[in-house]
Amino acid sequence: MQKLETKRKRIPGTRELLTQIKQISEDIGSLETEIKACHDKINAIIAQEKSNSPKAKILSELKEAKDVVEKIRAERKNYQYLIKDAVGKIESLKGATSWVQGGYDSIDKINRKLEDLELKLISTSISAKEESEIAASMASLKTQKSKLSEMENNSKTIEALEVSIKEFKKKLSELGNELGKKLVVIDSLKADLDKLAESSKVKSPEIIKLKNRIASLEAQKSELSKVRNAKREEIHVMEEEYSKFEVELMVQKSLEEQKDGIRKTINALKVEKESLLNEQSAYDPKMYDSLIYSINKVKKSGVFSLDIDLVTHLMKNEIPIPNSIESLDKTIELLNKKKAESQQSFDEKRGKISAFVADIDSKIGAEVEKLNALPATNFEVLRKGGFKPASKSKT
Repeated sequence: MQKLETKRKRIPGTRELLTQIKQISEDIGSLETEIKACHDKINAIIAQEKSNSPKAKILSELKEAKDVVEKIRAERKNYQYLIKDAVGKIESLKGATSWVQGGYDSIDKINRKLEDLELKLISTSISAKEESEIAASMASLKTQKSKLSEMENNSKTIEALEVSIKEFKKKLSELGNELGKKLVVIDSLKADLDKLAESSKVKSPEIIKLKNRIASLEAQKSELSKVRNAKREEIHVMEEEYSKFEVELMVQKSLEEQKDGIRKTINALKVEKESLLNEQSAYDPKMYDSLIYSINKVKKSGVFSLDIDLVTHLMKNEIPIPNSIESLDKTIELLNKKKAESQQSFDEKRGKISAFVADIDSKIGAEVEKLNALPATNFEVLRKGGFKPASKSKT
């Protein structure tokens, strides 16, 4: 957020809007603080009302009663399972054994009969056939004894199961009564809660006052938010316009820099041309006339004195420097000879230089054409962007 604000501050005309937005944001923050304070007061009032209300106690009792009901129902379900299981076992035991025919209804009678048969085997002389018949009778009696023993055990188990079923049904009845009572309690507690809910619909005057204040503050906040959004949109429009301006500024900078590059090329060519023209001037035979004139002037004066400029030109043209008035004629003779000898050489050199100069003029003309072909620079955009061209031009 800070970076965004910094960026906006660099855009001309946004500083005042940003200041206004900051102030509006602070005002909205103050409203939000007051709105929160009102909500906190409402929550405190509601909490106080809850602490004074019997609702919490009723809810606790209702939960306790419901827990008991769940426990009772679980116990009832368990006893119903035990009864069903016992009934199933009884039916299974009744079908597991059947009465064995033989005339004996007790184990004691069978035992006495077995003893009689065993005694007869021991004490009486009997035939093999009779012995076989006695053995078969004893085997049958033992089978009857086992069956009868099983029937007696099953009978005792059935009796025990029937007693248990009776106890289970009694417990089911007791639990049913207890369940009915708890359900009545639950209905009563629910009715109490309904009454409390009805009475709680009546709002506290203080809460109503606070909610009205919140509504007023929210309305002020909404209006301020609209104003802030409008100013932000205004800045956004200015940012877009400035972005377009930056693009145009970049285009104009690039154009002017391109032109400046061409101007520098033209100036460099002109400097080169000037240097060639200066060099060309050095190849003019009239230069010797100037030197001869200067020597004659010294000769006429009768005072031997050569200035530095004269000495320099003589040395440049490889003419021995005179050392007396008498030697001046020799110097004049040499200069006339040099003049005659250099005429053709100078013409050739001047011709070559003229060709170089013509080539440079051609290059300068091409650069000027390139410069004139470019669109005109918008110096107003450059001025607004704080850009100063390297060289002034109307192009």
